[in-house]
Amino acid sequence: MDATDHKQTGSWGKSKAAKEFRKQETELLKQGDLKGAQKIGVEDVKKKFPGKYDKAIGDALNYTDELNKKKKN
Repeated sequence: MDATDHKQTGSWGKSKAAKEFRKQETELLKQGDLKGAQKIGVEDVKKKFPGKYDKAIGDALNYTDELNKKKKN
């Protein structure tokens, strides 16, 4: 992701909103919900940069699925 785009994401920086965003991600991860945590980040990126990062997002989601399959075996 471009650095200038990254600065526009919900999780970037020290703002109250960014801290809350990361808190939501952290809570989902503590519950074991990696896909849920991933989803809020993906939705944020897709909303702010429609189409620009679709391939990278798809790659990340596929990789997560692969890891989950290995974990179950």
